[in-house]
Amino acid sequence: MIICAQYFIMKEHGMSDFMHSGFGLRRLFLYSSLLFIALLFTVYNTKSLTNEFKEKNSKGLTYSDIELSLQEATVSYLNKYYKEEIGGGTITVTSSNLINYHLLTENDLVTAQNDYCEEYGLVHRNTSNEIEVQPFIHCYSYETEGYQGWRLGV
Repeated sequence: MIICAQYFIMKEHGMSDFMHSGFGLRRLFLYSSLLFIALLFTVYNTKSLTNEFKEKNSKGLTYSDIELSLQEATVSYLNKYYKEEIGGGTITVTSSNLINYHLLTENDLVTAQNDYCEEYGLVHRNTSNEIEVQPFIHCYSYETEGYQGWRLGV
């Protein structure tokens, strides 16, 4: 009796065609095809983004490249942001400071062998009264001679 009442209510509101039309095979193929295309699109974009990230992360850097980039970034930091006079003492500029000022990135601290390095630069005046920067790095497989971990707060 309840089913008959529902049928009459639906018929009265013009919904009887909906009840008999159902979800056909054509719609199933259509929605399945759209879902498959969306899946292919997602997989393609994920793969291309992964390859792009690997290319950015694998610069093929050596330890001397990392030391050189630290030295250059430290000189840029001194020219742009360091306002005090460099006297007879030594100033320590850490890689985290250079990253904060966007002069280095995390990728600049990783070698081609995925060896992550911590680094700092010592700034002082030489005997000719010129500013000199000495880079020091500590990696899992390499350490610059004279590296002092306490300068990084380690």
